[in-house]
Amino acid sequence: MLQILEFIANTIKNDSQIQGFVSDRIFPIGVDITPEETLFPLITFFTVSDVIRTVPLGARDGIYQVDVWSRLSQLETEQIAERIITIVNFTKFNTGYGTVKLRWNRGDGAVDIPEMDRRIWHKVLRFRTWSNN
Repeated sequence: MLQILEFIANTIKNDSQIQGFVSDRIFPIGVDITPEETLFPLITFFTVSDVIRTVPLGARDGIYQVDVWSRLSQLETEQIAERIITIVNFTKFNTGYGTVKLRWNRGDGAVDIPEMDRRIWHKVLRFRTWSNN
């Protein structure tokens, strides 16, 4: 759901510690990542899956991925990832137009995917969300 993806992206973008690492380099997936650019470190994000349940009717489950990229070190990706986990994991928020929709979020997995041929460290974080319509 767009609201949840926006919530995750805005939570990350508005955190002063994250800004200290990446400034405003937080993008939806699809940014051209080349090792020669001074683009690093950076964060990308996207929706992995969005499922609408029949029981309870209309409930939605989603998986959202946040990727942390660095040319400096794996330690830098770990520091940024830990901050993202701190500010996004187990968050919930209410939205709605006339009705309340409760969204809840938790970490669903993390993996290191270093790209040693390009000297880029890459940490993948996935978050699972639930929402009741």
